[in-house]
Amino acid sequence: MQALDPALLTLLSTEAQALGIPVCVPLDPAELVEDAQVRAYCAADRCGSYGKHPMCPPALDGRPDIHSKVAGARTGLLLQTWEALDVRHDPEGVLRTKRTFHRQLLKLEARVAELGRDHAALAAPYALIASTCALCSPCTGLTDCTFPDLARPSLEALGFDVMALLRARGLDTGFHPDRITWTAALLLG
Repeated sequence: MQALDPALLTLLSTEAQALGIPVCVPLDPAELVEDAQVRAYCAADRCGSYGKHPMCPPALDGRPDIHSKVAGARTGLLLQTWEALDVRHDPEGVLRTKRTFHRQLLKLEARVAELGRDHAALAAPYALIASTCALCSPCTGLTDCTFPDLARPSLEALGFDVMALLRARGLDTGFHPDRITWTAALLLG
């Protein structure tokens, strides 16, 4: 891992917080190892998105451009946000917070790209979102993605064990009925 200079980490944390993302911690891309159990969850369609989104398996498996971005990352950030919400009874609120977080991540990615002009360590930022891509509803991506430049895969869709990453950082891994929590990553390289 190429460790981020503490001043750059502080800058990125400040940028993330300004966008409403309160947790921003260093991430070593070497920790992003495919987990067979996570892949099995995808294949079992436990989230209901398998084969329905271009940023989910199996369509995602045929995207060498995305896999090369992940493999080429030298450093990164683990990001987390949450909002008070009745998770069980407010599915529209859950979708709204997911979309908001996705847009926040894209703004952070764009801001880091701007900063990368002056800091080589911030080159080629690429966000890995939380859950499935939710920019469009319903998704038409398998036939013609509306926002191909903005759609991003999630850590889970790539087979990464998000819970293990969170436990390793001492971050919240719980599912709370009164609060939705989203986790994502920003890869740099």
